[in-house]
Amino acid sequence: MTFDIFRAKRWWLGWGFLLVLLSCSRQPESQEPVIAHVGQEIITLSQFRRFYELDPNFAVDSTGFQALRDELWNYIDSYLTYLRAQRDGLLQDSLFVRALRWEQRQAILRQLYREVVSKQIQISEDDLRREYFAANVAVHVKHLFTPDSLQAGEWYRALLQGASWDSLARLAFRDTILARNGGDLGWHKIWDLDEAIGNAALTLSLSQISSPVRSRWGFHIIQLLNRRDQMVLRESEFNRQKPLLEKRIRQRRSQEIAHRYIAHYLGSLNPQPVPETFALMWETMTRQVESSGTLKAPLLFTNELIDLLHARLANHLNDPLIRYRGGTISLGEFLNAQKKIPVSNRPRFRTPRQLSNKMGKWVRDEFLLKEAYRKGIENHPRVKREVREFALEQTYLYYLKQKYQEVEVPDSVRAFFQHSSAKRNAPVGLRRFHTVNEWRWEQARRRLHRELQQQAPPVQIDRELLRRESKQMDWQRRIRMFVIRQPE
Repeated sequence: MTFDIFRAKRWWLGWGFLLVLLSCSRQPESQEPVIAHVGQEIITLSQFRRFYELDPNFAVDSTGFQALRDELWNYIDSYLTYLRAQRDGLLQDSLFVRALRWEQRQAILRQLYREVVSKQIQISEDDLRREYFAANVAVHVKHLFTPDSLQAGEWYRALLQGASWDSLARLAFRDTILARNGGDLGWHKIWDLDEAIGNAALTLSLSQISSPVRSRWGFHIIQLLNRRDQMVLRESEFNRQKPLLEKRIRQRRSQEIAHRYIAHYLGSLNPQPVPETFALMWETMTRQVESSGTLKAPLLFTNELIDLLHARLANHLNDPLIRYRGGTISLGEFLNAQKKIPVSNRPRFRTPRQLSNKMGKWVRDEFLLKEAYRKGIENHPRVKREVREFALEQTYLYYLKQKYQEVEVPDSVRAFFQHSSAKRNAPVGLRRFHTVNEWRWEQARRRLHRELQQQAPPVQIDRELLRRESKQMDWQRRIRMFVIRQPE
């Protein structure tokens, strides 16, 4: 097997670059209005906005003040579970600590990119107007979704070879409506779609199918069914959309600037894998690999696999695996670094090229992280805030899963989802659920909420501020793209 993939001059750029730019607060949080007090803790409006804007389950089943109030209670519950986690010692658990350290690493990298790109972006009125016309193009699209990039690639190749779109849709969606209609999203303005999906739709001709597109949820294959262009600029609508138009342009230009920064920063170092050591590692991991060099199932750097490599390659752990101008990274150093990464964030791969690309991404981030520490970015308030918000989210999911496992499904509820005849006389509240799992997660949320309230410090909510926030939101622009999978 030959490894000519290593001859690429920009190996470390192969899979693009990490860029997760979250929208900045409109003003420092110390000046933000406070929407709730939980004991001595305050929740500012900007904190709450970040929470609901990034929650894919928000406003799926309801809208308006009631939906926003329920979402605020979800945020309060996440803080209360964090307090419980402190009492229970969960925050000292090794798996939780590893996940928290990984999130801190990602938050530091995000902040480095912000500081690199933010000062270089200038947006004119003409830029906003051009973006308005592009964003208000209406498209009729359907999609296939999977969180797995390899699965998306398989589906795309199958479609090119004549596979039935509808048969793949039945595999892609648990939501019975999307499974039956082939993942049809209907008519939407580009503005309303996830930006990655919208941008992909703009590049397609009628009936054309896109290659896999990555969004914040996973991977999509898009087919454009129809399109209507915006012909007239409506000043009132343009002025209302300006903040979001600017955000879209800023994110897109940020990616371009970050790409140039990485190329400039790493170009002089020119990190490259060492073919002999890489080939030895690959062959040790994949003794049963077919002659094509492709695994039948994705491989993951589990702790067991890392220990196996340590044992079988004990005499090669000091061999250079990656060489860059001025130094090397040994095989042992690379394996030890993988073990510090949460398992769910470790690379998955089927081919030598995929593994090489993901190693390149890891090397890139290692060098950028050193640059971030040199700048002292780990002490930036936004880094600390994002790590804390991650901790709130993870502790909530931990206790929510415990409640989910405690929920028993009555025969009447199970019959509702198994037999259509049972749905005619079912309570209205039960009819809004599509699966028994959705019903169980909702019961788990309610149980956890009631339990938390019994031990909660005093909670005060600024209902007037919450009402004003509800009135300024555009509830009509929220669309349901697919059933959001619950935590595992």
